[in-house]
Amino acid sequence: MGLWVNRALIYKYRGEYSKAVRLLRNVYGLSLRKGQVYSAAKASSNLASILARRGSLEEADSYLNFTRRIYEATGNSEQNKSLNLTRAILHIRKKQFSKAIDTICDVLNESHGAAFKRDRLTAGFLMLEVFIRRGDMVGAGDTLANIAKEKEGLEKYSSKRMIYFYLYSFVARATGNAKEAREYHERGEVLRKKLGIVSPDKWMPGGEKRIFLTGSSGGVIKNENVAETGSVYFSRDILSNRKARGSEFITVDERIKRLLQRIKEISSIPLPILLCGDTGTGKDIIARMIHGWSERNTMPFVSVNVAALAPSLFESSFFGHVKGAFTGAVGDNIGFVEAAGNGTIFLDEIGELRADLQTKLLRYLDSGEYLVVGESKVKMGSARIIAATNKNLESAVEKGEFRIDLYHRLNVFNFRIPSLAERKCDIEIMAGYFIRKACGDFNIAPARLSENATKVLERYSWPGNVRQLKNEIIRALFRAKSGFIRASDLSSVILAETVISNDAGYHSLDERMAVMEKEEIVKALRETRGNRSMAARLLGLERPTLIYRIKRHGLN
Repeated sequence: MGLWVNRALIYKYRGEYSKAVRLLRNVYGLSLRKGQVYSAAKASSNLASILARRGSLEEADSYLNFTRRIYEATGNSEQNKSLNLTRAILHIRKKQFSKAIDTICDVLNESHGAAFKRDRLTAGFLMLEVFIRRGDMVGAGDTLANIAKEKEGLEKYSSKRMIYFYLYSFVARATGNAKEAREYHERGEVLRKKLGIVSPDKWMPGGEKRIFLTGSSGGVIKNENVAETGSVYFSRDILSNRKARGSEFITVDERIKRLLQRIKEISSIPLPILLCGDTGTGKDIIARMIHGWSERNTMPFVSVNVAALAPSLFESSFFGHVKGAFTGAVGDNIGFVEAAGNGTIFLDEIGELRADLQTKLLRYLDSGEYLVVGESKVKMGSARIIAATNKNLESAVEKGEFRIDLYHRLNVFNFRIPSLAERKCDIEIMAGYFIRKACGDFNIAPARLSENATKVLERYSWPGNVRQLKNEIIRALFRAKSGFIRASDLSSVILAETVISNDAGYHSLDERMAVMEKEEIVKALRETRGNRSMAARLLGLERPTLIYRIKRHGLN
């Protein structure tokens, strides 16, 4: 029986699925008649895997359950764990993506050591498929990077390396990197032919070849078979320029995708752009995307935070200075304009620019002319200006705080970036991205959000926008246990504002009361500058009772 199963596995490996299924069915039936249950289980586990991929979900589920019962009865726990990979395939085909991610994470958490190289790679490819089907190319890029770290496994298993090449090719094409897509597809084809494999379609998500042949170079996946939950807009450098990470704007919101498309369409026009929106909405990321979309993308991108730069230093920093131009000018210094060349200068918080400096910036915008501090010779600059503000510049103009002519010069193209509270449909996918990134940055085992934690995040107002969400996720990740972020792991500020239903290990009423109590204690201690006796009197408590509650809440 074992030899027949191995023959079927060769058919499966080569992509000859009909032959493999036919032979495995025969082995399964014959093994049961002869009472060879282990051979039957081995045949049924492979049948479940192939049938799940080919779309026969009920039959695959039946074979999978049979195999699980046999392994449980024989105490074969290690083999039982590997069945979770097939279970994940079933979840993916049923579009149960959250269940698939949970199952895959369980496999990754349990697959330690050299013996599980193959399982880790398979789990990684399944996770990649989830992100592709959800249209999350940021997650796909991160997962590819994690798979690439399994160098030993990719070298050992040639078929897995081939899968990696094909999947990399697809994600590269979807993110607009046509050259890399062709290169990696060719690598996959060379290896496929060398291994004698009939067709590459078994490595396409769900075995559907057409999925890998679609996607737009502009960065939006439009194939409905791929992005069941909506497309994600992302920058072109997701794969080819890993050092430029941070320039991805993650969204599944249709309004924002349309906004980004409009911004992209005018990105090559050499005129100023004004980005408006609250702090933390991603204006700097969009500025980098504009630069990347423009013909200036090979030139420098210079980012300047106007609010963080001392007004007395702005002119010399922006236009440069020569030695001796002022006290402390011990040498020549090129400014942002010269450093940018024909590239882009991003002026963040432009509303904080002092009035006299606004005049000099206006001159540069009008004519390209500027003076290096300490020189009298006029120079010419050609850098494009993108400005951003969280202020209402029209109101600032009316109050005389911002020059009207500079406002109109910057306001050639004006785009308002919505706050996170206006696009709450993005919160779950963004939280997932921050979790994956933090797990990679801090070498933490894969983690995920509970359903109630997700609901809490979606109900919060997010005054600090995306930046606040990122910090909240990182804090919660370090509080979480067993790689599972619950609602109770979120900060008291967020819990105090939201009302949620019960979550495992979290009782909303008691927890909410505890949060409110903690905040009142902190407030009293601040008002009394840490004097516990005075704080106790403010709260109407005895001092020992306050000390007990301070310790209970883990306060210093």
